[in-house]
Amino acid sequence: MKNRLTLAASVLGLLAASALALKFAPAPFIWIPLLWAMALFVWGFRRRHTTIGIAVFNVAYVALAFAGVETWLQVQDLGQIGVVRTYAERYQERHPYLGSRPRPSVVERATAMYGDELVYDVEYTIGENGLRLAPPVDPDSLRGCVLFFGGSFVYGEGIADTEALPYQVGLQSAGRFSVFNFGFHGHGAGQMLSALEHGYVDEAIDCMPSHAIYLGMESHVARLRGAGWMAFGPKYVADGNGGVTYRGLFRDSVRVNWMTRVIEPRARKSKLVSWVLDYTRPLNDEDFELFAAVVEQTAEAQRTKYPGIESHMLVWDDWESDDSGVGDLERLSRGLDGIHRASAILPQFDAQPQLYRIHERDWHPNALADRLLAAYIVSEILER
Repeated sequence: MKNRLTLAASVLGLLAASALALKFAPAPFIWIPLLWAMALFVWGFRRRHTTIGIAVFNVAYVALAFAGVETWLQVQDLGQIGVVRTYAERYQERHPYLGSRPRPSVVERATAMYGDELVYDVEYTIGENGLRLAPPVDPDSLRGCVLFFGGSFVYGEGIADTEALPYQVGLQSAGRFSVFNFGFHGHGAGQMLSALEHGYVDEAIDCMPSHAIYLGMESHVARLRGAGWMAFGPKYVADGNGGVTYRGLFRDSVRVNWMTRVIEPRARKSKLVSWVLDYTRPLNDEDFELFAAVVEQTAEAQRTKYPGIESHMLVWDDWESDDSGVGDLERLSRGLDGIHRASAILPQFDAQPQLYRIHERDWHPNALADRLLAAYIVSEILER
């Protein structure tokens, strides 16, 4: 009886120490398994000639190995810093079929830091229609209406309202084209199609679109399967007939329960657990085909809604590898009126990519990149 009470007290003490370490200790998943490993080694040593003692020793070695891996991952991260972005709390809001969007009728400041270095400090001006500020138009010489879709690259992450690509297109056309910026942080092809299918575009514009331009990139392929930023976005699945079908938002399929609310946030204090939970498999041909099908169905939806519209894709083709699959332009261009590569538009794009980034650690296009891309769009797409 005394041994059982001692064992129970020891276990309770270990649980209490583990709880305190989880709440207060830096890198708690180094100390917690070390604590348990030491206790198990002591307990197993006393029973080392028994089967249960050998089993306890093995469990102790597993705990020790976990602590070792956790230590290695923590050391790997020492000195590694990334760009830290700060947005106003009310800057964005949830949306029922886009996942998120900027809150309408606000002017909000956004900053980004790389260590002690300021990457950007800008304001995002959002209109009543929930889109970023557009330039004025000249009603006497108005020739068309252009819809822009995509993620933060087309939205203008880290640059002023007047420097964003859609604004520059309107500005460089001297007001002859009205522009609408449907881009936003983390968006992609899924939001583009969902906005069209659910009437979001029609609610936001006051013109008959003449052109639609989607700025696509490799990361948008993963977003269509709910990876990374797109864990909250629209879910599209292949319908078996070459098209896609909307299946709600990815977050709608995530069960919010005790596990996701209580256990997961604490488990993520482990570098190893976070790596496992965040792991995404490599992109495959099925992913690329889904992406191409979404782009094609979007172009078809645009022509149905807006007869005579031209659908173009601007490809930011700074891929991680030449065989990524997204570079298969023949597949991507299905149903499009034109596909245009940033690498063919921006001088020295491959040799000196830093010329077109807002920071060496932030690859979003800078004002120079957007000015040059806008000049190309105006001359080669809108006014040709």
